[in-house]
Amino acid sequence: MQSINFDRAAEYYDQTRSLSDVAMSAMVDLLLGELEGRPRSLEIGVGTGRIAIPVVEAGMSVAGIDLSERMLAALRAKTSAVPVVAGDATRLPFADDAFGGAIACHVLHLIPDWRRAVEELARVVAPSGRILVNLGGWDHGVWRAIEERFVAEAGIAKPRVGATDPVEVDALMASFGAEVRVLPDVVDNRRLSYGELLDRIEEGQYSFTWGVHDATRVRAARAVREWLVTEHGPLEEVHDKLWIVSWRVYDLPG
Repeated sequence: MQSINFDRAAEYYDQTRSLSDVAMSAMVDLLLGELEGRPRSLEIGVGTGRIAIPVVEAGMSVAGIDLSERMLAALRAKTSAVPVVAGDATRLPFADDAFGGAIACHVLHLIPDWRRAVEELARVVAPSGRILVNLGGWDHGVWRAIEERFVAEAGIAKPRVGATDPVEVDALMASFGAEVRVLPDVVDNRRLSYGELLDRIEEGQYSFTWGVHDATRVRAARAVREWLVTEHGPLEEVHDKLWIVSWRVYDLPG
C-alpha cells in the first residue's frame, strides 16, 4: 500500500485544515522553542506550507518534502523562502545527519510504512537533533461520532493507514536512543455546524473518504444525516468544535 498523495486536496487544503491566528501563533512559538538556532530542519509532508511558512517567517530555517506536486506548487506560489523537493518520506533523498531537526505534522497516519519514515528521519537528523511529531488532532464528542458513523456506513476498514498510536511511535524512537517529551497542548476552537462537516465528508475533502466510490460516499453521508437529525437536531445549528494540537519531541542521543 502506498502513502496517500494529496494532489486532489491542494485547492481546498488550507481552508479545511487551518488554525486560528491565536492558535497558530502559539504553535509557532512551541516549534521555535525546540528548533530555533539549530541547523536547518526538514518537514516531511510539508504540503502547502501550513506549518513551514509561519515558522520560516518567524526566523527558523526549514526545508520540505512532499509526495504531492500540486501541494508543493501551492507552497511555491506563496513563497520561495522554503526550499522543497517532491519525494517519499520512506526514501528521503538526503545524506545522513543532513538536518538539525525535523517536523512531521499530520503525516505519519498517511504512511502505511510509517516505521520506515521514522527510521529515515532518525537517519537524516544529526546526533543531538530533535524530531517533532504531531500525529493528528482527532475529533471528540459528536464530531468524532460523525466520522465513525460515516466510516461504518461506508464500510471503510481502516480510515488511517499509518501511525495513530503515540505509544508505538515512542517505542520505535526509543530503539534509536531517543527520549520523548510532550509539549503543552495548543487548543483551538472553531465554529461549525454538523451539516458543514458532513458536507465536506460527502464531497471527499478528507483522506479517509478517498478509498470509496462517490456513490458509496453519498449514500453513507445520507444515512449519517438521518441519524444526526434524529439524535442531535438541526444540521444548520453552529457548535464549538474543539481542536487539540499535541506535539511530541524526540531528543536524539549525541
